[in-house]
Amino acid sequence: MAGYGFNIGLDGHRVDPLTEKDAEDIAEGLTIIYGNARERMLKTVASRFSRGVHGYGWAERKASEILDAHHQMEVIYDRAARQRESLLSGVMERAYATGNQKFHADMRSVLGATAHISPNGMKAGYILADLNNALNAAERRILRQFDDKYANIIGAVSAEMATGVMNTRQAVGEALQQFADQGITGFIDRGGHHWTLENYAEMAVLTAIERSTVSGYVDTMQSYGYDLAVIDGHVGSCPVCEAWEGVIVSVSGDNHDYPSLDEAEGAGVFHPRCLHGITTYYPDITHVPKGGFRDEPREVREPSRQYTARSKQRYIERQIRKYKDRALVAQTPLQKRQAMNKVHEWEAALDDMIEHQPSDDYLYRHRSRETSEVGKTFRDVTDQYTSAASPSSGTLSYDPNYEKSRRHANEGRVAEWLHSTFGGDIRLLAESPVDGVKMPDYQWRGSLWELKNPTTTTAAKSAVRKALEQIAPNPGGVVLDYGKNPFDLAEVLHNAESQTKRNGLDCDFDLMILKDGSPPQIYRHKK
Repeated sequence: MAGYGFNIGLDGHRVDPLTEKDAEDIAEGLTIIYGNARERMLKTVASRFSRGVHGYGWAERKASEILDAHHQMEVIYDRAARQRESLLSGVMERAYATGNQKFHADMRSVLGATAHISPNGMKAGYILADLNNALNAAERRILRQFDDKYANIIGAVSAEMATGVMNTRQAVGEALQQFADQGITGFIDRGGHHWTLENYAEMAVLTAIERSTVSGYVDTMQSYGYDLAVIDGHVGSCPVCEAWEGVIVSVSGDNHDYPSLDEAEGAGVFHPRCLHGITTYYPDITHVPKGGFRDEPREVREPSRQYTARSKQRYIERQIRKYKDRALVAQTPLQKRQAMNKVHEWEAALDDMIEHQPSDDYLYRHRSRETSEVGKTFRDVTDQYTSAASPSSGTLSYDPNYEKSRRHANEGRVAEWLHSTFGGDIRLLAESPVDGVKMPDYQWRGSLWELKNPTTTTAAKSAVRKALEQIAPNPGGVVLDYGKNPFDLAEVLHNAESQTKRNGLDCDFDLMILKDGSPPQIYRHKK
């Protein structure tokens, strides 16, 4: 999908279309939300079972704590649900607008100027409601299974203890590693495959975005009276989708000379992470795709090299996550060392695969898919900021020599937002009169803060390094304002973390990440 201008929503507000990168960022955001929830669950369970491990009556005490443990899980997943609803707000409307605008762009490229018809986009609201209902059901499933899993750990430890082969701590460690490997299933599909909640959420949101985008295109297309469309193609597509590339379909299903769009979807086209779309078919005008037009799909062939490489990468990522989870619940130094050795083995295998890939495989590291830990030395403190907020309290002031100019306009805008959102005394600092000396932008709540405006994920490296140098006398935090630019959160935190280890810049500070239209994400680094 791609962005084409903007649409006007049902209530008259501007709706920006959704790019492919936006969709990836949203899916990654959900993966991180539920990955963090899983990490908190593992840490909570490991902490509970390790307490009093050498005391008498361990099993009975743990069994009596099950209600408290269940309540902790409810708190963890309630928080995840709130974060998820905030992240998904307006997403399906934007995806629908993308389909609408793509139709008009396609039509203009073929027929020239067109009238602009925006069909009713209420369907996007229904798709979002379906998605939230599905994820709510998956969260409830997690909570229902938790009590049984908790009891199973107690039973497994007691059984091992009865043999006399292991002491309690060793038995707890073995049971927790099995729990980490198995996890708790958030969804079971019709084929009987078990999905973790973060993988299911990623699949579900990408499916919903694809549904909304295709609906926006089809509804607009039909409002102009067109019915035939072509399924487009791309390099490295899955075997099922590849079989449908270049096929002309009837979106209504009324033209029986061609298969229907529903048939294509039923066969598996437009699956999660599918990059295929449709283009209106104008007889004798539409550009002929490679392989020509067809009126039926060809036989499914063996997967392409690119598709196989992506599948292998996802397998390696699952292995990395598996052993990082084992390290998270390890009860002895030996268990942790063994788990981390396997992590390093699989990470080396992934690095080697990416380094030696053919130029047209287009593989790169997705660190958020390798772990639920978004940064070893960063922890999410967004809720702490929100709960402690006192909007517009304190004063917003400027140094006497502060230059209010267009060059500093964003500093002022962000300062006003910080003050109105979180409160506290904030002063905008004037530039240093000494050549080569860079002052931080703010003094907020008694500490120094610096604002940076990176435009790419990689740019976070130099932005954080320079910011830490500027706030070093009294570090408070760094604000990375990405505006409308996409970024990989896990990679940003990885890059930020790498800079704290260099040039004596390691200190305690908060990292606030802003993006237009999204809630702030705030992480705390402890040296």
